[in-house]
Amino acid sequence: MLGEDTCEEGALKATEIFENSINVEIIEHGKVRPGKEEGHEHFGYLDGISQPALKGLVKPHAGQLECEPGVIIMGLKGDDGLVGIPHKRPDWAVGGSIMAFRKLHQRVPEFDKFLDENPIKKHGLTHEEGVALRGARMVGRWKSGVPIDLSPEKDDHDFLDPEVINNFRYHLPEPGQARCPFSAHIRKTSPREHIDKPLNPLKLEPILPHARIMRSGIPYGPEVSVAERQAQKTLEDRGLLFVSYQSVLGFFGFNFIQKIWANNIIFPPPEDNSFEAGVPAGFDPIIGNAKGEARTRESTGTDATFMKEKLVMREDFVVAEGGEYFFIPPLKAIDRISNGEGLPSFVPLAAGGGFLQRLLP
Repeated sequence: MLGEDTCEEGALKATEIFENSINVEIIEHGKVRPGKEEGHEHFGYLDGISQPALKGLVKPHAGQLECEPGVIIMGLKGDDGLVGIPHKRPDWAVGGSIMAFRKLHQRVPEFDKFLDENPIKKHGLTHEEGVALRGARMVGRWKSGVPIDLSPEKDDHDFLDPEVINNFRYHLPEPGQARCPFSAHIRKTSPREHIDKPLNPLKLEPILPHARIMRSGIPYGPEVSVAERQAQKTLEDRGLLFVSYQSVLGFFGFNFIQKIWANNIIFPPPEDNSFEAGVPAGFDPIIGNAKGEARTRESTGTDATFMKEKLVMREDFVVAEGGEYFFIPPLKAIDRISNGEGLPSFVPLAAGGGFLQRLLP
């Protein structure tokens, strides 16, 4: 897309510039949701609120997560994983990144029905408030984007200030999940800080600065129809076109976050001095994938009055309908392509539970 072009117009301009160096394989159409839902995905939650600030390049807001530029961009400081040995990148790849793309189908009527049938029942809450609270604790934010770690009881828009909205670390004022469940989507995929138990052989805290991704998404498909709301059943395809950028996919990029964190029922581990020892967090209730024919997933901690409650979800609310991994080249590589020079190919390797890429000379 270039400026105000449509997808087709942008693709045409790109092919005119690069001629037979590129092919248009598929076009996916996304669009911003209308009116007050602008910026919100189809479940209704404000999207794209928290992005890491690249150290030395971006001045962070209060509480904004930071990472070395090389966590996102190949060949820069931080493109080294935990061991501190820089990954070997050919000159033309330095400044590039790996993009993960997913087309995520969202079953909105089914998600809304589930919340309506499973409100948090607490003295003083109406049914609607209990529904909203259950959804907020599953996601980790209210629909406005306000994190429940800052405002655990209600959607308080005073926390929408850019210098406030991401200024939290989950373990304050005490370790545990009274304010935000370990299983909440945003805590599963971005733990921020973690108070590791002293005798735990696998420390989470050292990994966190490396497990950052830059991400973006745009909704696709129509708004939920009256007929779908009445039937409480999805009849039209809608969802999110999601992309993330990282210098490595496996450790600790998109694949790692999805497989080792979101799909892992014992992640994150209980913090030191928390009261939930021995109670697994369960799946990420939004994007966690149980695999196999039986789609049943369980999550704990979504009701602050009953932390051990197992919230049982017998169907997926988000279904990955397709996706791919792409090398996003730096400008110098694009110059080589436009000048008719070739680039080495990528060879996919399955290793360490993730999809890794090896650049060939």
